[in-house]
Amino acid sequence: SIHDGNNSNEGILAVTFTKKAASEMERRLKDLLISSFQATNSESNSILTAIDGDMCEGDLVHVGNADPYDEGDNSIDATNEMIRRATVGTFHSVCAKILRKFGKELGDLPTVRDSVGAHTVSDPAQTANTAILTLDGSFNILDQSDQLRLLKDVLKEHHIELKGATTAALGGRNNAADIRPITVLNAISVLNTEVAMARSIQTGSDLSDSENKMGKKVRQIATQIRSSFQKAKFSQNSVDFDDLMLLTRELLLRNPEVREILHRRWRHVLVDEFQDTSQIQLDLVRLLTTNSLFIVGDGDQSIYSWRGASPESMSDFEEAFHDRKHGWDGLLEHEIDLTKYLENICRHHAMLSDENRQRSLLKVKTVYLMENYRSTTNIVKAAQRVITASGKSGCSSSDEKTTRSSQDEIRQDMKPMRGTGPSPRVLACKDGKAEANFVVNTVNSMVNSGELTPSSTVAFIYRTNAQSRLLEEACVEQNLRYVVRGSTGTFYKRAEVQDCMCFLKIMYNSRDRSAWARAVRTPSRGIGETSLDEFFRYCDSVTDKFMETPETEISPPTPMDIMLSLAPSGNCKPEDLGMYLPPRNIMSTRSINRFIPFAKSLKSLMEKAAVLSVPELLSTLIDDLDLKSHFDTISKSRDEFEDRLSNVMELIRASDRYSNDGPCIKIFDDEAMSTPLGNFLDDVALIADIDVDESDANDGGRVVANLMTIHASKGMEFDAVFLVGNEEGTFPTQKAIGEGENSIELSEERRLCYVAMTRAKTHLIMTWRREVSYFTGAGLRTKEADRSRFLDILVSKQEGKPKREVVHNR
Repeated sequence: SIHDGNNSNEGILAVTFTKKAASEMERRLKDLLISSFQATNSESNSILTAIDGDMCEGDLVHVGNADPYDEGDNSIDATNEMIRRATVGTFHSVCAKILRKFGKELGDLPTVRDSVGAHTVSDPAQTANTAILTLDGSFNILDQSDQLRLLKDVLKEHHIELKGATTAALGGRNNAADIRPITVLNAISVLNTEVAMARSIQTGSDLSDSENKMGKKVRQIATQIRSSFQKAKFSQNSVDFDDLMLLTRELLLRNPEVREILHRRWRHVLVDEFQDTSQIQLDLVRLLTTNSLFIVGDGDQSIYSWRGASPESMSDFEEAFHDRKHGWDGLLEHEIDLTKYLENICRHHAMLSDENRQRSLLKVKTVYLMENYRSTTNIVKAAQRVITASGKSGCSSSDEKTTRSSQDEIRQDMKPMRGTGPSPRVLACKDGKAEANFVVNTVNSMVNSGELTPSSTVAFIYRTNAQSRLLEEACVEQNLRYVVRGSTGTFYKRAEVQDCMCFLKIMYNSRDRSAWARAVRTPSRGIGETSLDEFFRYCDSVTDKFMETPETEISPPTPMDIMLSLAPSGNCKPEDLGMYLPPRNIMSTRSINRFIPFAKSLKSLMEKAAVLSVPELLSTLIDDLDLKSHFDTISKSRDEFEDRLSNVMELIRASDRYSNDGPCIKIFDDEAMSTPLGNFLDDVALIADIDVDESDANDGGRVVANLMTIHASKGMEFDAVFLVGNEEGTFPTQKAIGEGENSIELSEERRLCYVAMTRAKTHLIMTWRREVSYFTGAGLRTKEADRSRFLDILVSKQEGKPKREVVHNR
């Protein structure tokens, strides 16, 4: 930490990365202060007086719903005052508070002024009109959907058309029609950061990586429209999440008065999870710091390079602060007298100790937390072997080797405090289903043997969301309760999976009106609730007509039959549509015209369903209905889009068990009157219907498996961890492997493995599949897989063969 003096009436800024963490920090702070105050209740009046006396004009006070000057119970008042002296939040929330507090200054920032024009005008009569077009403290914060709508307007103004874009995501040509709107939006974000860095006196920023990853065409489009996009955004008095940090950084760089007010308000700065900071966030920390800063971080757990974080952030911190005059030394062109500055912001000369006055340079003191209270010795040592091996493939410089060597030495000095514990196990399984059955069987066996108790915590951790499907099915089959952690939910309830399933449902049972409601808007066809209601009324009228003659043995047509009757054939005129009943008497012309192309698509699919197997039909409807473009549209990022595609491919894998049962809508079991499609839908329904409530998952009455990705597991711990899917191409991913041995991507995969392993407290089991399936133009195929390089580090070898490895085939 960098720490010069401490005083109870100096404000604190505590920053972390998630709202959940910030809320938890604030809750613990309140509990700590209350207990501390109650323990020293006799001094409450003096504490309150000291705090009130330090309130000064211009302070940015984090006020809750209590009046700081309301007279009442001293313990409550004093605690509230102390809490208000500590501002806790994420980088984005703190920046939003700063920008709103100093909103009048925003219009004069070069970024805003260059986008919307000068903030001040010569004619006072025009001031009100001009102010509407610039940025002030009442701004709105745009979410990604808002940004994309604004971006599409700007692209239209520039006559740039971005089409389906799925080709690029799947490795196609990089032309304008292949570029996704979200890709352009991300490119604008990168350009804004580059411009912000160029405007400061910092030099030497390496932009080559962003240029290579962005692509020339994407960069060209982003450069062409960036200024227009910024103008459209600021003119509406709106900002995005990047702007919150970039504009705050610019405000602090260019406005010494604002900087001084904040330094007076926050004399001490604390940052959690520092390894996840980007360069912009590091600059914000520097600009908000005078001479008291405390950070916590672990470079080995830096797993967010895709949003600008770097494992070198901890060493960057030392470079940014050690032997500096103050936090922003090197960021500003002018120098200051730190002693006089501190005396000014502290208001009272006596608040500075002699040591503080004599000290001219900041000193960084590093404290290594060497005791590990979570994991056993065997788990810690295994994780250290994986993360340490990242330096054995060769470093690009002697400095890197030295840094790596010193880090390795520090790791070796780690002291696990929970005993030796059982050794981590590495096992091979025949395929994904065998792997899922194995881990679930193992949990049940460990419970029966007493290794796990009903209150034990268990996690199944995987690299990508699509891997949860087989694990969920195994949990259901073997009666193991489970919860899927993270934002995606259980496999069969994910949006893209349900989008595919709704078409199978209406093809099997077209009276399912919920499935129809989803199908007509997947993707959007301009068929709204009104048009759909008209179609349902039309179906009811057709049914009523058939029911008027009850003696007939002909069953009324199904909604699918009625829908297909709206598909024109040959030279059929619109007024001739509807073989059962003219639709124009019930449905509007607009609605009929909307349903006609949909009916044609469904007619083609129903014809194919008579000859295709279930997996073949799934693949066909995804292509024929262009669902990939739909998934692209509803995705907020390329990673999310690829994740959705992976889930859809996994759905096809799930249906592959019915590939040998013949055409999906043909009855193959006369006695049971069952079809392959019906059996598949039944199996899915039985699995999807089992959903453990999270409150029940923590009741301690029975072991519950927590299913999650590695990213979702960060910050958690479990008695037993099963890390599955550890083969080359899965973990590490094929994309990371393709980037090369010393690439940022592959290094991050290694850190992800370290994070996953260190979630385990006592039991760690890592599995890999000898066979994995993949998709080609000809359909689903199986290939042999290689064990992950991360497992190779843990498994002893003799003469090229595994020496200690349990092989599980079932």
